[in-house]
Amino acid sequence: MIRMLRSPLKREEAWLNALLKEHVVCYVPDSRRKWQLVPAAFELDRAAQGRYDSVRGSRPVGHNPRAMFVEQKAVLRKELEGPAGLVARRIVEQCGALRTKGRRPLVFANSVKELAAIRDLLAPEVRLWHAARGRPVDAAGKPADGPWPLVVTTSAAAQGLNLQAHCDAIVCRPQPGDLLEQMKGRVDRPGQAAKALELVVCYAANTVEELEYLNIKKCGSFFRQYLDPLSLPFVQAALDEAADGKADGKMARRFKKLVDAGTPVEAGPDGARRAARGGGDAPPDVDAAASGAKKKKARGPAAAAPKQGPKKRSAAAANAKITDALGHKRKKQAVPAIRKAKAADLSTAVPPVVLTPELVDEAVRHLKARDPKVGAIITAVGGPRSLVPTFSAGMAFTSLSKSIVYQQLSTKVAAKIYARLEDACREAAGGGAGGGPALTPENVLAVPAPRLLKGQVGLSGRKAEYLNTLAQAFLDGTLNESELIAMSDQQVMEKVTALKGFGEWSAHMFLMFSLGRPDVLPVGDLAVRKAMKRLYGTRAGAGATEVNALPSAQEMREIAEKWRPYRSVATWYMWHAVETADAQWV
Repeated sequence: MIRMLRSPLKREEAWLNALLKEHVVCYVPDSRRKWQLVPAAFELDRAAQGRYDSVRGSRPVGHNPRAMFVEQKAVLRKELEGPAGLVARRIVEQCGALRTKGRRPLVFANSVKELAAIRDLLAPEVRLWHAARGRPVDAAGKPADGPWPLVVTTSAAAQGLNLQAHCDAIVCRPQPGDLLEQMKGRVDRPGQAAKALELVVCYAANTVEELEYLNIKKCGSFFRQYLDPLSLPFVQAALDEAADGKADGKMARRFKKLVDAGTPVEAGPDGARRAARGGGDAPPDVDAAASGAKKKKARGPAAAAPKQGPKKRSAAAANAKITDALGHKRKKQAVPAIRKAKAADLSTAVPPVVLTPELVDEAVRHLKARDPKVGAIITAVGGPRSLVPTFSAGMAFTSLSKSIVYQQLSTKVAAKIYARLEDACREAAGGGAGGGPALTPENVLAVPAPRLLKGQVGLSGRKAEYLNTLAQAFLDGTLNESELIAMSDQQVMEKVTALKGFGEWSAHMFLMFSLGRPDVLPVGDLAVRKAMKRLYGTRAGAGATEVNALPSAQEMREIAEKWRPYRSVATWYMWHAVETADAQWV
């Protein structure tokens, strides 16, 4: 939330109270349905427990608890998701117990690898979510309803899906509070028939996962970690206490006291409890990098505000306190523009290099050797086979059409619109909704224009225009599939971006996922920028906000230089670095 508001305040614990005063704090409302929290502990074998314990034993006095936490989680990931499949077996056991009680379990796997292990153990009585159809299917891809467990990943299904008709219980591993609330929201919806719901948390006993479960039990019902970086002092303090074996809900009590009182309270770990109170130990001004202006001396209290209605007075008073504490007025941040990709940044080789399974294996070996951070992600998630292209007739038009439909929409909404578009194209071709050709240039142009718009297929007027322009380009030879496949990366970029409705990001995605080009770096992709900041940091000055602290296009190219000639493969892993809830590859 602070990221979105582009706060100019420093990301330091001493400014915590000012941040709390500046921004809204949300409580999670109580549901009309009651959730029963069920712990499902299991123990590591002696050898695995020994490897886990050795992490703490190797830490010197005065160690960084956060670093230890990250290392312990990495060890657990390796032990639990390894060939033995310990966590998958425990989750399957809990699914069986829920089914005997008449429950319909929704299983959240932490990774695709974990999902595959759970799916194989449950087969054939397992359901998977088919995004394009918007419904569960069995392992063979056929529609499947009933009590079988529905298995999804946290990254793909924790948000947006409405699963109230399919499930009434959740099985998962410990998750952050905000993510857990989103997961519960998939089944706890107005149309849910069950009056009571069940949340089963499977965790490894005598590890940090047990402390994470205790945090869910004591704090998770209202403490939201998505207030980042506002919550970081609380998280750090929780980790400090966890390192000492304590889990008594202090963070939740501090947070509740802070919000209930509406006044600054001491919060956060020792040594970082000073808050912005209009004086005292607070710094006199904010760094110029945060305020977007030249440094100035601290000024006196803000001038009295004009009279306002009763509803606005409390907000005005809070803002006045912050202005007093900061010594200056806040200014909006200028967001740096992302530079367009340089021509030399894309390959000009003809014929182009195309990814094959063998080349993917070579890319994985190359990345592991050149970049330990990417190597750690590779170890966790495996190889990116989805990047190997499967060329088929009409592939280029279908892929580019899909990119138009999916622009600026959630995956769920876009998938429904795309399915309606396919049906409209089949009907226009005389094949009916049940079969026949789907998305072709001829069929798109045969669909009446009003049919494409909102109320029927659901496209905006501009997207309908872009789609028709694309179809005409393929029919008149402006774009040709066989030529696109044979072109260099740079030539494809120039051809695609010459069309209305297509920018560099769309061209980058087409090069990577449709043409299988191995050395593409999408510098305009927000998720990739966030992942690079998380893994490598940036050159942003002290006090920079989350928005302008993201790496520039030039910084991204410099970071990715060691990935050449397999930047597409490394980019695939960047998406995993931000989409996996418990990813700690830093």
